[in-house]
Amino acid sequence: MNNEGKEELVFEEKRKIKIHPTIIFILISMLIVLLSGIAELFNLSITYNEINPLSGKVEPTLVTVNSLLSFDGFRYIIGNALKNFVNFTPLSMTLLALLGIGVAEKSGYLKTLLTKIVKRIPYQYITFLIIFLGICTSLATEVGYVILLPLAALLFLINGRHPIAGIVTGFAGVTIGYGINFFIGPTDQILSTYTTNAANIIDSGYEATMAGNWYFMIIATIIMSFIGMLITEKIIVPKLGKYKDNEDFKKIEITNTEKKGLRYARIATIVLGLIFLYMIIPGLPASGLLLDNTEITYVNKLFGYNSYFSSGIIFIISLIFLVGGISYGIGTKKIKNDKDVANIMTSALDKIGIYIVFIFFASQLIAYLNYTNLGTILVAGITKLVKNLSFTGVPLILLLLLITMIVNLLVNSTTLKWSIMAPIFIPMFMQANLSPEFTQLIFRAGDSITKPLTIFLPYFIIFLVLIYKYNKTNSVTTIKKSISLMLPYSLILGLIWIALIIGWYIIGLPIGPEVYPTI
Repeated sequence: MNNEGKEELVFEEKRKIKIHPTIIFILISMLIVLLSGIAELFNLSITYNEINPLSGKVEPTLVTVNSLLSFDGFRYIIGNALKNFVNFTPLSMTLLALLGIGVAEKSGYLKTLLTKIVKRIPYQYITFLIIFLGICTSLATEVGYVILLPLAALLFLINGRHPIAGIVTGFAGVTIGYGINFFIGPTDQILSTYTTNAANIIDSGYEATMAGNWYFMIIATIIMSFIGMLITEKIIVPKLGKYKDNEDFKKIEITNTEKKGLRYARIATIVLGLIFLYMIIPGLPASGLLLDNTEITYVNKLFGYNSYFSSGIIFIISLIFLVGGISYGIGTKKIKNDKDVANIMTSALDKIGIYIVFIFFASQLIAYLNYTNLGTILVAGITKLVKNLSFTGVPLILLLLLITMIVNLLVNSTTLKWSIMAPIFIPMFMQANLSPEFTQLIFRAGDSITKPLTIFLPYFIIFLVLIYKYNKTNSVTTIKKSISLMLPYSLILGLIWIALIIGWYIIGLPIGPEVYPTI
């Protein structure tokens, strides 16, 4: 009888419907079209107070639903399909990164370089470092998604481990670590501006500092990196098991020819790196070409939204990998002429079909959501519902965390959410004797906890495609499976976020220079 039961269970598992991610994107897009039509029938709209980023004032804003199930909606769907695809940032970022990393991989440069690295560093340290770097890349978010994730996969693969575990680890660092960092960056500047304007509703002289969350962020970065490493090693790696296709990436002894190739690559990348380094050093003759000199602090000059370095960082890193890969190929005699260079660059992009398909349908989905305003209405609606609640202390902290976690599943833009939520929550928290900077910190935590669980995060598609690439089983790489790999990080690190915030509040430790949880 037990055997019959097992056979039935296997049969039922085989009959489970596993929908391909592209079909999921299409179905959800159709659902958004339908919901937008229904919402327009009921004249769904909302007026809320939003901080005007130009004037800094809190202004009433009316938002209505734009129906896709209408004459204008169908025009938008058909007329903007190409624009939505071409303007989807992950498309260009991914292709550029694939070119640079692909050449480095095809030439053998990455395999040799990473083999040399993993021979010297224990694998737990590598896991910790991946998460730590993922957190720090929030200064230039795209780097984490398009550069760190594929490198993390290769690091795990060369170490004889499952590459998907590396992808998951990198994605956890970039997403759940989004609200923290070792350094103060452009996000701190933007959020603190909104925080100041919202605080002025209660206190016209209040000014939130950019460094208002810095102490907390430094400690949290270390703790999150360590706990994230434990989650990978104790949960994700055992769950994924042994990888079936790592014969080409076993750790091997580096030959003299490969050492020569590494020397060529090292010289080329150091020279190129020094050139770019000179371009970001201010004050020297013809230096600082890539900086935004309208900013005051160096970090904002380097990583600000108008910085040439920030906007070109993917190109810079991809070019370094490209030059390193070609130089390595020349040193090992794999590249002998210009034809070989052209061939290796072409081969680096020979399997991009799945990237294009995934990105096309994901770009339409996110564009439809933005066009309909359904996400904005959700954020504003939930925020207005809690306006008259009389929570204080820990319950108020948990309320803001919960609301941010929920709306983050549908609305990705951190600044949009905070521009809507700050005018409501900061006065509430100030009246409860909680500081505006602490309120901002709670929002950043909630914004990070559920970030890896939503397909409306534009860079989720890169995570999904990489998992698809390294899936060597017969099962379909579903969105459900991909998200399930991130659940342990969201649940455990989410609890760590909550414990740190509440502990900081109860003890009364400073969260930044001369900034405390309470006023």
